[in-house]
Amino acid sequence: MKVSETISHSAGETLESTELAELFRQLPLEPRCRVCRNDALRPKVNDLLATGASYAMILRAIAEVAS
Repeated sequence: MKVSETISHSAGETLESTELAELFRQLPLEPRCRVCRNDALRPKVNDLLATGASYAMILRAIAEVAS
């Protein structure tokens, strides 16, 4: 179960903070995003950021590689 599924599943329910914490402990969390984990994509994104490219420009530049 993903974080978004857990949140949407429990959005209508009132949960104690300890219950919510227990739900999140069960989820597999990755501390880095998909770009950070992608060794081929990360240098390209970093280069674009370093040259002042906007996030929209970066998304367009990596759209075909990331899909």
